[in-house]
Amino acid sequence: MVYDSILRELPKQDNYKTAYRLACDELAKMDIKEQCKGAGARLIAQGEGVLLCFLNRDYLIRYPDIEVSFQEGDGEVAIWEKILILHYLVTAKGTRPSGRLISYKQVPGGRVYYPNFVNRTTRPLLKVFGKNPSLLLAAARPLGGTPSGYGDCSVTIPAFPRVAITTVIWAGDDEFPPEASMIFDDSIVDYLPAEDITILCNMIAIRLMKNKPTTGENT
Repeated sequence: MVYDSILRELPKQDNYKTAYRLACDELAKMDIKEQCKGAGARLIAQGEGVLLCFLNRDYLIRYPDIEVSFQEGDGEVAIWEKILILHYLVTAKGTRPSGRLISYKQVPGGRVYYPNFVNRTTRPLLKVFGKNPSLLLAAARPLGGTPSGYGDCSVTIPAFPRVAITTVIWAGDDEFPPEASMIFDDSIVDYLPAEDITILCNMIAIRLMKNKPTTGENT
């Protein structure tokens, strides 16, 4: 986004606050009906706001005085989640999935951020699931994940209505070490930029690791 260069110059907390304010301002200027259509979100009657499913939970985005909260339940939404949700709404173009899966390196700007992406996503996932990939299935279930046909075990998680993330684990053997990958439809670039994709995949990786069952509880 146009303000990414501004954010890199700020301390992290100021970075978050500035990103959130800018995203609120950007969304407030847009045609909310069109953005909901493109994002797969639902506009609430009487103009109260927008409902959007994110990682298998519904969020309420009030409009035009932007505020992001859980639709049900208590608790404050973390600021980086708010930013990600707003960036998705602002960027969404309504592009249909092409069926062409790509890696992070193939995202515009992805090669620059790739080492950071690996450190925050596939490397920790490999440490947790590399020796027992089948545990990934149960870990993905609370996020709405379903099995996919890649590697020794893979799951596809509908992060947003128009963005799905597939996590793949190869167990390895005597010749090759275990490997992990996170892939997505190439339409993702019409919904999130590279930095936001890193944050999203990091969130998914953390939740998968937290949801990991003990061995034998993967059915």
